[in-house]
Amino acid sequence: MVKTHAFRRVAATGGAVLLLTLAGCATVDPVQQCSVTDWHKTGLNEALKGRGSQYAQDRFTRCEAAGVRGTQQAWQSGWQQGHQEFCSSPARAVEFARQGGRYTLGHCPAAAEAEFLRHYQPAAEQRAHEQTMRQLQQRLDSRQNARNNVVRELARSDRQTADHQRRLLAEKRIIDNDIRNIERQMQMQMQLLNRVIR
Repeated sequence: MVKTHAFRRVAATGGAVLLLTLAGCATVDPVQQCSVTDWHKTGLNEALKGRGSQYAQDRFTRCEAAGVRGTQQAWQSGWQQGHQEFCSSPARAVEFARQGGRYTLGHCPAAAEAEFLRHYQPAAEQRAHEQTMRQLQQRLDSRQNARNNVVRELARSDRQTADHQRRLLAEKRIIDNDIRNIERQMQMQMQLLNRVIR
């Protein structure tokens, strides 16, 4: 019995040490992280994703506190390069919109903004219409399934009372009306989508 208790204590202690060791491995040393990060490349990539010039400010503060200098300058250098490419590339504008990026007016310089928006806005509208179409299709599928269930239930007329049949028929009329409304909405969305695509 004593040996069992001793084994449990050792196992518990060993488990605690192992957990602490693993936790220590999972924790990244802030000084090391600040030192090994390619801040120019990070700034470049974040600008290409449409992020603002203040996006990484909290990271610079942590690095400065850890005694690592120059992170902000390197990031800003990369960000400026990426920002220029982001604002001047029609393909970037379209990609940003297609990924659901929300453009803030004034993010790009005035000289580049109008051209950026000329490509961004149609792509953003197309994405919004496509999302709406997917949602409507899901609603339509759901109501059609509900209608099929009611039709199957109505087919079992020998097991139903007249009152129950009336309730099912009323439910079917409501579902049919819902389906017609959804189909009309889908038709309207398709027309809007076709206008954007043209």
